[in-house]
Amino acid sequence: MSFDWKKFIEFAEELHQQKSEEAFRTAISRAYYSVFCTLRNLKGFNKYTKSDVHSKVIGTLRTSQDKDEQWIGKTLDSLRKERNLADYNGEKLVDEKTSQRCILKAEEIFKYLGKYS
Repeated sequence: MSFDWKKFIEFAEELHQQKSEEAFRTAISRAYYSVFCTLRNLKGFNKYTKSDVHSKVIGTLRTSQDKDEQWIGKTLDSLRKERNLADYNGEKLVDEKTSQRCILKAEEIFKYLGKYS
């Protein structure tokens, strides 16, 4: 039985409720990884272990012929940028609005994915 990556979005929502910058940063990270890992597996990259896996998954979606996949790729790329800031840039304040926006973007991607499952 494999891990259900969608559980990370639920965890992100719980963290967000703690209303602290460290919780917001971690919520953004979990929201991103929730959709990234789900999409990585759906696109057949689950055995790919190189560090460029993020750009591979995003690139595959962004260059798809399917408009919904292009939108998902663009949105995932936006989430990745926010996640990188939250995880690596201690100089930039990460606030509640940013955390909420990232969680909502991740949930939107899951709604799109639900249309196809």
